[in-house]
Amino acid sequence: MKKVIAILLALLLPLGASAETIAQKIGAPEYVTDSFVSNTGKTIFTVEADVEIPDVEHISVLYMEPTVFTADDIRTVAQVCFTVPYPAVPDNLAAYQVPDEAYTSSYRIRGQQKNAAGVNEQLDYFQYYQVNGTPREGSISFDNAARHYQWKRGDETVGEPSAAAMQTALSLAEQIAPAFELAYVDRTYGMNRTDLETPPSAQTGSRFVFTRSYQGVPSVYTSKDCTAYDNLNDTYVRKIPYEVLYIIVDDLSGVLVEWRSPHTITGVETENVRLLSFAEIMRIAGQLLPLKYTSQEKYLEARNQDAYRMTVNRITLSYTRVQSRNDPSQYLFVPVWDFFDANDPLTSLLTISAIDGTVIDRGYGY
Repeated sequence: MKKVIAILLALLLPLGASAETIAQKIGAPEYVTDSFVSNTGKTIFTVEADVEIPDVEHISVLYMEPTVFTADDIRTVAQVCFTVPYPAVPDNLAAYQVPDEAYTSSYRIRGQQKNAAGVNEQLDYFQYYQVNGTPREGSISFDNAARHYQWKRGDETVGEPSAAAMQTALSLAEQIAPAFELAYVDRTYGMNRTDLETPPSAQTGSRFVFTRSYQGVPSVYTSKDCTAYDNLNDTYVRKIPYEVLYIIVDDLSGVLVEWRSPHTITGVETENVRLLSFAEIMRIAGQLLPLKYTSQEKYLEARNQDAYRMTVNRITLSYTRVQSRNDPSQYLFVPVWDFFDANDPLTSLLTISAIDGTVIDRGYGY
């Protein structure tokens, strides 16, 4: 009888029915408006925001750990980026250990070749280790003419990246780090300081930022790099920057690639974790955002303002790396909500756990 009932219920389901997405489960809209006000009435947040949620049915909590680049990683970047035969990369990277006062050890490799245009194409690799011997941060970078510039964000750049620049960046990223997705794009400018006899000249370009994605869930990019310290002498937990791949394509076809702070996902801590409803997330944000920025009220008189006002124009659900509460040497990849400043697309005004609503400081990584 139970089997007959199950068959009948299956027949009654609409054709093409599928499981609920995360957005449907937590009751999240595509756009939300709201306002959050402090108890004094002088810190005011206006929310007029797009809500960005990955189109997936579940999200998991993952184990993640910092790792080091291998010789094969270096060869991959070299093979993808060099337009001429690239310098040989040794299998034994430890042979390139050099003294470093700030760390137990560091490793550096530099190789360059001149291309048909007479421009040096250069690859650099370094890896730092913590005092206890565990990896801290490392980077593989490649550049050609773009390396003459110190690249910055600023009002000096206008317009959108060209289709050619976009295609170049996407192609490079797919070959270097296929687990990454495009997270952010902006226009940038570089100051040329190689000629000290003349004033710095500027070159414009496009910056593409790629971050790790897992089963359709991205990790959002912000301006916070997990390098904040209360005490620079504190060696209990050395901060490890977030994993990221930068690609700059300048408007003269120069390319700069930097793959930094590699990590690896080592397992699943919680499959299909339960998330707070969107209404609960907004309730928590409504309490925390004004509280976090109430300190700005003491400057109102000097600024000749009656209130401190900010606008949230983007709310995202994505992954970020955090340190385990019980073991600082262990890291987790967890779902979080970020509330972005309308005046700066890289400033997350608040990051909170999508699981329990606790605050995460992206400067400290927990």
